Amino acid sequence: MKKILKKIVMFSLIAMIGVSSMYIGTNTKAVVTSQAKMSWTTQANSVKIVVKPTSSDFSKMGYSKIRLMKKKSTWKNFEVFATSTSKTGDTFVDKSVESGCCYTYRVMGCKKSTKKWVYLNTGTSGYFIKQPTITGVSNIKKSGATVKWSNASCNFYEYKVVKVSTGKVVKHALVSGKSVTTISITGLSKNTKYKVRVQGLQYNDNTGAYDESVWSSWKTFTTEKK
Repeated sequence: MKKILKKIVMFSLIAMIGVSSMYIGTNTKAVVTSQAKMSWTTQANSVKIVVKPTSSDFSKMGYSKIRLMKKKSTWKNFEVFATSTSKTGDTFVDKSVESGCCYTYRVMGCKKSTKKWVYLNTGTSGYFIKQPTITGVSNIKKSGATVKWSNASCNFYEYKVVKVSTGKVVKHALVSGKSVTTISITGLSKNTKYKVRVQGLQYNDNTGAYDESVWSSWKTFTTEKK
């Protein structure tokens, strides 16, 4: 099946940094440059942001420390999420995100010469969708079943049904609607073991792709014999 999702680059380093509610101070100069690169990875209940210098390290580029700035789509201003003194970049984990909301993250650097904060990149925006949980498989018949999952406050859900004995995907589709948390799966074989999982999706107008949650855990069920 043709891939419909834009995958996010994964990083292995995780270093939790404290959260601050401080707003940008008066010494901030909103200069947009391209001296910091960043990526984000959606986790089950958080967002991981990896920040690195575009060349050499931040100290050699003239910065004593960096800040990760955060803005929810409904906020007027950016807030300081965390500060780091790492020369080679850092990894930040934001556990305060709300499912179904759009966030923008940007990087600032404190110039050694002036002690003023300046923007080092234009940032990245996306929706956070929490990991759905399959809460049950019911109404199991010889050719189908009903699957129910937790609401992740997103506009779309994607589900996959796999035949356990072969590992083959037998059902793979999107369903739309924030209130839709149940599907009736049909066309299955009798007396057969299957597993199902689901993930949440939200269309991102800025990227023209779907922002996605982590897939739920697999839920196994067996269709009736008769």
